[in-house]
Amino acid sequence: MLKLHGQILRVDSREMTGGNDLEATIEASIRTARCFLVVGSIDALSSQWVQRELGIAHATAQQRTDGYKVISIVLSGTPLGSLKPFFPGDPCTLK
Repeated sequence: MLKLHGQILRVDSREMTGGNDLEATIEASIRTARCFLVVGSIDALSSQWVQRELGIAHATAQQRTDGYKVISIVLSGTPLGSLKPFFPGDPCTLK
């Protein structure tokens, strides 16, 4: 849907291949993006990669003043309490 609305998306699995410097490439992409969108699930939030990327995104949001946001989409069945370590404020939810 975002692509249909003219938003440029980066999906690591589509754009990277073996041999890429994953950490540096992903970090640069997070820091230069207009915003960071994470799809939250128990599996995703348990991933060390996702946790690291969220940390980079939150640090980037604190440093920038251009409206950069960290946005979460939480899959059905994911307890909202599992977001607390990654999103300390009260979540705004839509059902």
